[in-house]
Amino acid sequence: MKQNEKRKKSPRVKTEKGKPAEKNFRSFRPKREEKPSRPAFRKYGEKTVHASSVEEESPVTFLQCLEEVSRNMIGSDPEAFAEMPYAKEISLKQKAYELFLRKRECILPAGDIVKAVQPRHYRANSKRRCSMGRQGFRMALSGTLRNRKRGLEISDLEPELHTEIFKFLFERFDAGYLRAAASKLNYCVIRGIEKTALVLNFTEYNAVIIRGVHRLASELKEAFPELTGFFLYLDETRSDYYFETRHTGGKHSGLRKIYGPDYLSVKLNDGKELYYPPVAFSQVNEPMLPRFLQAAEELLEPEKRYNLIDLYCGYGLIGLSMAEKIHSLIGVEIDGPASAEAVRNAMRLYKNRPLRFIKAEVSPSLIRDTLPPAEDPELVVLDPPKNGTARGIVKEISRRKPERVLHIFCGTDTIPDAVGEWRHHGYIPVRCQVLDMFPGTANVETFVLLERKNPSGE
Repeated sequence: MKQNEKRKKSPRVKTEKGKPAEKNFRSFRPKREEKPSRPAFRKYGEKTVHASSVEEESPVTFLQCLEEVSRNMIGSDPEAFAEMPYAKEISLKQKAYELFLRKRECILPAGDIVKAVQPRHYRANSKRRCSMGRQGFRMALSGTLRNRKRGLEISDLEPELHTEIFKFLFERFDAGYLRAAASKLNYCVIRGIEKTALVLNFTEYNAVIIRGVHRLASELKEAFPELTGFFLYLDETRSDYYFETRHTGGKHSGLRKIYGPDYLSVKLNDGKELYYPPVAFSQVNEPMLPRFLQAAEELLEPEKRYNLIDLYCGYGLIGLSMAEKIHSLIGVEIDGPASAEAVRNAMRLYKNRPLRFIKAEVSPSLIRDTLPPAEDPELVVLDPPKNGTARGIVKEISRRKPERVLHIFCGTDTIPDAVGEWRHHGYIPVRCQVLDMFPGTANVETFVLLERKNPSGE
């Protein structure tokens, strides 16, 4: 080929309208991206060998054990088991849990996983990460938006009402009168089952958005009478978290009500109702909530002679469910709206009881310096986020010498290290219950009851 000759480009494939072919989105399950095969040195249990150094491989994870027993790569799918028969799913989780404990050399008195009451269509908290790109509007299950093709992803784990509301919203943001506002929308969040609220998380408000939102409100009231509340939430940071945690001041800071009551609610096992704001964390599996509270009470065995410390208490769910069976309660919660609602729930339901809630981060200094001295028999329950407790918290709790500690884990991978730390500070696991609080996904919830070794000999 001569230097002055130009290489001819291959013709571009076009549709009959002259536009590049675009793949239609699946209404309700996105195609799973192929997961690259793992190189041999990434197999767990081995060492990672590099040309210049040798590093210890990371500890085995529960997900790796699930992959091993299920013989497929499920890590990229947040709803790995959603299309699988539930009997097969729970069997795989049981095998993976036992394998995980063996590989991590963690001794727990764990029996069979407690099956979910409602394995599909159970979620009381549904969300979609939203974006407007060159290919159109997208509402994705994953918070990372790796796949940016136009479309709405639908989950088999969410109630049918949530699905219909998402479809309704997609039509209006994708090509309807809200299209101009779509680029400012970060998340769509639907909370609750019996009482349901919609929260639209925007990065900014303007007159066009507000006009469109009020028109949308009128249509939602007519189309979905079950939708009792509608809110806007302002997060100018476009955070990956659907309710940015820095908004913790004032009455539901960052939240703007369009219509409906200010709160959602859940029922305790005795029929009492607890309120919580739309931006506060609540258990995602509402149908399993009675079993969750039953497990906590059966393990902790509250009595009138005990003071209860409830760490990471949220709006008071666990502590207030035992309020009539204990002497006193102190709850600690960092989230402002949830902490304030815990106080209101206590005042409304148990006005003359010694129940106190502290808005603060759960930290070693808080346990050591802020909580009153443990002069009477004490119980402790802690239900931390998925990544577990901060360094030093187990040590400071142990110094208080509670008779029993109930540690709830929604992140299975944190169990071995935490149990090891408890053992180091004189507490051993005596009972354990594993609940399938997240059917259809690669997660379970573990309740570990710990007691002091030889307390009478101290």
